[in-house]
Amino acid sequence: MADVSTPKQQQSAHHPPERHAGAAAVYTVGISEEDAGSTDVSRLDPGLRTALRQIARTKHILVGCDYDGTLSPIVANPSEARPLPEAVSILRHLANLPDTTVAIISGRALRDLAAMSRLPIEIDLVGSHGAEFDLGSITGLGDDSVNRLSEVTADCVRITD
Repeated sequence: MADVSTPKQQQSAHHPPERHAGAAAVYTVGISEEDAGSTDVSRLDPGLRTALRQIARTKHILVGCDYDGTLSPIVANPSEARPLPEAVSILRHLANLPDTTVAIISGRALRDLAAMSRLPIEIDLVGSHGAEFDLGSITGLGDDSVNRLSEVTADCVRITD
């Protein structure tokens, strides 16, 4: 997998840290500004090329992203955290690709996450650290997966009783 640096590590003329946050930073890793519009993949970092080849061979891709501090900046008042428009645009684009699912995971309650983020319908929301999710996101499960989900749910209920 490619060596992915954090925004703090991207302190070059092409990637000043204040220009990038969350998903927007990940989107530009390994690509200089002059190469961003190029289709010449030979100019990309070798690790990034390897990662892109692996992704291209994957049958279905899941892009998961945290909300606070990744999709939205950390703010003094958590109820004012709004997603970065650039990140939403990138995630919407990814969600519309064939065989690609995009999900935002948060410790926030699902209802609060949905109301605050106002993310497009193409992006699945997962709240309460994974305990709550939009049922629309599981419509593609096969019979085996549905049965296994029922078994796991029953086990969880037994454990909590």
